[in-house]
Amino acid sequence: MTTETIEKIRNAELSAEKTEKSAEKSAELILEKAKVEAAEIIEKAKSAGEAFLNEKSAEARNFTEEQSAENQKKIDSEIKAMEEAVSAKYSEAIAKIKKMLIKPWGDKHHKV
Repeated sequence: MTTETIEKIRNAELSAEKTEKSAEKSAELILEKAKVEAAEIIEKAKSAGEAFLNEKSAEARNFTEEQSAENQKKIDSEIKAMEEAVSAKYSEAIAKIKKMLIKPWGDKHHKV
């Protein structure tokens, strides 16, 4: 082998080493960039997930409040119906008592 050939081989090896180091550096930079982008994507997904959960929680609260309001209306309606039924029974009982009280006196008056 000639000195020129040896020098060309050495230069080729040095060039290959530089290319390899450059490729490694590029790969490291690409990997770092990918890590940063992945972290950003994860953060955006996290934020979107939190926003979604907050929205669904608000919807659930609104639904619960609406259900509570509907349930309260139903309960109020049932209470009113019970009060009216009790009032009707009370009036009926008073009328029967009055009838019972008046009837004996009326009969006595009649007989006299």
